[in-house]
Amino acid sequence: MADQRTVYLHSIVRSPIGAAHGWLSGWHPADLLHTVIDQLLAANDVPLDHIDRVIIANATPVGALSAIGRSLAVAAGWPAHTQTLEVTAGRTSGHQALDLGRELIAHRASDALLIVSIDFASLVPPGAPLLRRDYGKPWTADSLRAFAQAGGTLPDGPFADQLPVDRAAQDAYAVQQHRRALAADIGQVAVQRRVADPERTTPLVGDPFTTDQSIDPDLDAAKVTEAQPMFDDTGHATACNCAQPGDGAVALLLTANEGTHVIESTQLHHGQPTDPVAPLVAAIQPLLPATTLAVSEFTAAHVLTIAQQLNVDPGTINPHGGPIARGRLDGGELLAALNDLVHLEHADDLVIGSMSGDGAATASRIHRA
Repeated sequence: MADQRTVYLHSIVRSPIGAAHGWLSGWHPADLLHTVIDQLLAANDVPLDHIDRVIIANATPVGALSAIGRSLAVAAGWPAHTQTLEVTAGRTSGHQALDLGRELIAHRASDALLIVSIDFASLVPPGAPLLRRDYGKPWTADSLRAFAQAGGTLPDGPFADQLPVDRAAQDAYAVQQHRRALAADIGQVAVQRRVADPERTTPLVGDPFTTDQSIDPDLDAAKVTEAQPMFDDTGHATACNCAQPGDGAVALLLTANEGTHVIESTQLHHGQPTDPVAPLVAAIQPLLPATTLAVSEFTAAHVLTIAQQLNVDPGTINPHGGPIARGRLDGGELLAALNDLVHLEHADDLVIGSMSGDGAATASRIHRA
């Protein structure tokens, strides 16, 4: 519409991504998110009073991640009038939170807001509500039955095993991603290591770190070739060419008047849950061409299939290293990718695309202001 305002990405930061049960596991998710938000606001000299609201992407709002908005507001000592809103859209949570913020600013419902995401596989692994009874069961028996009748879905690894992608190509992509991650100079805030004791009482505080924990400088062709299939003896998804869930937080500031990048149009597409790749390809296609792509990187097979179906060079996808090297944030994956991309000199014209396990996909176009 003609009266829509331009929406700017003013600034974005993220924590390093810690491996599950690794360097960040002693943190409480709300405390980690609070720390990252504080560093974003301090770096930009923006008081919280200038923020209209905080939109929180929370892919798995159970256990330690339940009511994270209220916990965050209390832990951070925010004024009682501070508005927090959670977006709980599974793997597309961060991306849909970004789009919601874009809509609010474009339609003059907000002038400046925070989009943040928190993922914490150490305490709440992806898919937790369906894996363990003590996380609760947000899906009823009827909803699970209806989902199964509609074709159900396969977890990332078994689905990747069914994609017609050569194992050698997947392993080569995985090695490439670790090399890219080592070479990329991206912006990450310093976070202290916290390793909790077995009883999860007082954490031990170590030295700050700014490197994603899962990057392996020694990963080579021999190492990935020796990795055994994870799901099927005849499959090709391994621990080396799949992204491993991790812990991490992302925070970004959207405004109506200044910024480094412009957040442009968004495409939404829904398809069959039995094929998470097709909806993402359909969502991205109308936004091409672009110099750089960032897409959900559950496995190398996913990315290489997307590149083939879009007829794009795989080298233009996730050039910052991606989740296979850095570790995957379930809901905040594409926000973390956006952080990494805006710090790459050649990433002026971007398309980012995320997909969830229920056949939903979101894609957005972003360019340097």
